Amino acid sequence: MFRSKFFILLSLLLSIYACRRDAIVLSDKGARLQFSNDTVLFDTVFTQMGSVTKSLVVRNPYNRTLIISEIRLGGGNNGYRLNIDGIKGNVAKEIEIAPNDSIYIFVAVTINPLQANAPLVVSDSLLFTTNGNQQKVLLVAWGQDAHYITPNSKIGFIDYSIVAQTATSVTWTNDKPYVIYGYAVVDSAAQLNIDAGCKIHFFRNSGLWIYRGGKLMVNGNLSAQVVFQGTRLEADYKDLNGQWDRIWINEGASSEIRFAVIKNAFIGIQCETLLGRYAPDQTGLILENTIIKNMSGAGILSRYYKIYGRNNLIYNCGGYNLALTFGGTYRFTQCTFANYWSTPTRKTPCIYFNNKQVPLDTCLFRNCIVFGNNESEFEYEELGGGSLQFAVENSVIKIKDSFLSGVSSKFINCSINPTLSGNNASLFKDIEKENYEPADDSPAIGRGNFTYILNWPTDLKGDAWLNPPSAGCYEY
Repeated sequence: MFRSKFFILLSLLLSIYACRRDAIVLSDKGARLQFSNDTVLFDTVFTQMGSVTKSLVVRNPYNRTLIISEIRLGGGNNGYRLNIDGIKGNVAKEIEIAPNDSIYIFVAVTINPLQANAPLVVSDSLLFTTNGNQQKVLLVAWGQDAHYITPNSKIGFIDYSIVAQTATSVTWTNDKPYVIYGYAVVDSAAQLNIDAGCKIHFFRNSGLWIYRGGKLMVNGNLSAQVVFQGTRLEADYKDLNGQWDRIWINEGASSEIRFAVIKNAFIGIQCETLLGRYAPDQTGLILENTIIKNMSGAGILSRYYKIYGRNNLIYNCGGYNLALTFGGTYRFTQCTFANYWSTPTRKTPCIYFNNKQVPLDTCLFRNCIVFGNNESEFEYEELGGGSLQFAVENSVIKIKDSFLSGVSSKFINCSINPTLSGNNASLFKDIEKENYEPADDSPAIGRGNFTYILNWPTDLKGDAWLNPPSAGCYEY
């Protein structure tokens, strides 16, 4: 008797619940979901590498509950992966959205090798079935095949692979990008040539290591620069610093970098010679027509090295733009060192050098700009390592009086701490848009000495220098 009454009561409750559920669930076949976007778009994704995760918001715009019968990938095998309202998988059924509420769908993609040198579109769609009607959101990714360099050895905490064996010369051609995991190493007495237009992409904590006696030749040109950057090409990563480690050049050979862009790393270029092993005149770097930007650490870090730099733009580094330590020999002509880094607040100057342990034989800045948002952007220390020889000529410099005191004779024909007001309200055209050409009436205009560029007729953009030229890497 009891069991019979129990089942009657249970049936009555279920019937009442079903009636109430029908009253609150919208079953109209004309009901339509709303989406935050009609397309989930991924910028170029390298094959074999996963993308960032994108999100799609699916909204119920009604005052009654909507039940989505099914959400699934249209193709299902193009490398896309879904997380639907917290559920991993490419299909989900009976997804309920409360009145005027929403759910999230997270989308990522890994693209299989395409064996094609040009980017190709890899597309799919999200299909939504609600009350018998179907809606669609497109998924679109650009897939780019690449040369992949992955580590096969380890030394200490560094994973690496040797890309140029001892006593060989290897050339990277501009057929498709290079993607580097770990460190790509150029071994002793080997040479790596990088052709114009090459794009070199580094995974997190990865870099290029020119080992002792190795040589790097970067052969970009005005119309086809060689670009060193991270592996993420989405817009959010365009100016994000610290995405990879550094280009690391050791002692024993002379490397050359021309017409390159080095961006978004920890350190742009680190050059160093082991003390007592090689003198700076036995090793060195020629750096010309190159842009180094958005480093979380230093643009150039040098230790007991020889660097000749011409027509270079180095800007916005979390530490130093240029740090010259443990002595060495340096000449920079027509270079712009600009630092307006503000997040977090920078406590280091644009340029710093010292003579720790060994003399700083030569440190010349000619026709240069050294400027930024700190009170002093040009600093040095005498640390008892012998002579500290430097000179700044025909340049625009921002320097604290304490670093100028007693050495003012080393600043020849310079504009020192110019007041940027009135007609000279700005040194550069537009630092927000990363335009470091001289602004109208900039103190850099005509500041340079033409004799320093007799064999160097054009600026970083390829425009002819005037006589006298502007200071920095760009002519007015």
